[in-house]
Amino acid sequence: MSNTLGEFEGADVVRSAIVITNAGDGLSEAVKVEPIVIHRGDTGYLVLEWECVQVGFSPADKHDPDGDAVRVQKLRAGTATFVDKSIVGHLIAEQHEKNLKAAEEAAGIQRLDLDGDEAGGDAPVHTSEDGDTRAVLEGLTKSDLRALCDVHDIVFGAKATGAQLVDLLVGVPGIRAEIQAKADGATPDNVTSIDRAADAGA
Repeated sequence: MSNTLGEFEGADVVRSAIVITNAGDGLSEAVKVEPIVIHRGDTGYLVLEWECVQVGFSPADKHDPDGDAVRVQKLRAGTATFVDKSIVGHLIAEQHEKNLKAAEEAAGIQRLDLDGDEAGGDAPVHTSEDGDTRAVLEGLTKSDLRALCDVHDIVFGAKATGAQLVDLLVGVPGIRAEIQAKADGATPDNVTSIDRAADAGA
């Protein structure tokens, strides 16, 4: 298979990296026009215009300067603006999923895809309901997320982060109703509660 990143002075370029400058200036200009108050712990989305101003190469392994190389692309930020989650949230979620899968593959973790192939192989469609379910899952503790994964026989790594557990759970049918039932102290017949699963294992 050919290396899509090419070579540099005879060395294979094995990955690329990004350096962004001027980002603060672009955002500062934006908030001068439309002031925004951001609190500690807030998250959000922004769109950033950029221009590539420099491309360089550095060793992938600093102890092996003649080995594989990294393509370092320096971008200068231009105009920036904050955007609503409804505009870019699904794109961020898709990229997060790609990043997660790549990290899992690098760690030797294999996922069981119970929906994609059996449902016809179509790519998952992100809906507003997915976003609502994600928000509910993100409000749970890591222990509760792990318990939900156990209830639904979802395999996860010992070092899985809360965000990774949310990604694994967000597509489980009825998960939001299950969490709501737990919060309400009710357990409908068609909902498996975390407590019920724990009692069964005791």
